[in-house]
Amino acid sequence: MVRWALPYLPEEGVQAVVNFLTEDTLLAHVSFHIGTLDLIMTVDYPPSPQILKKVFEAIIGALATSDKVEGPSRASRLVLDLVATQLHGKDLTDIWDIPNPMKTLSSILLNENRGEPEARLLWASGKESLLACYHVGKNL
Repeated sequence: MVRWALPYLPEEGVQAVVNFLTEDTLLAHVSFHIGTLDLIMTVDYPPSPQILKKVFEAIIGALATSDKVEGPSRASRLVLDLVATQLHGKDLTDIWDIPNPMKTLSSILLNENRGEPEARLLWASGKESLLACYHVGKNL
């Protein structure tokens, strides 16, 4: 689903988003907020985040195996509605640490059959002063 939603994102970025969405704490948070805490019967109370995550995964698995309809299954719609929405308000750079941004940009442009990026001076202010400011950007 992530590959479909972000078609130009490199594979490392897709994997970073998938890893973020499948973290134990995030899935436990989603599980807690759909009310699974009231359904879980364990000796230890409250249940650990790992148990909340496993209960949520069990619900998704049960929906996936019992679904016989055409088109998007109930399990995939539930994942899209509950898990994918956790990306709202998140910055991609908080989720994916890009070690070499120029190389990543070059690979994206190569995948799109575009030329190499070229650094250019976009504008400058105060060139002759102590507070000179230069803005360098990429010409795509």
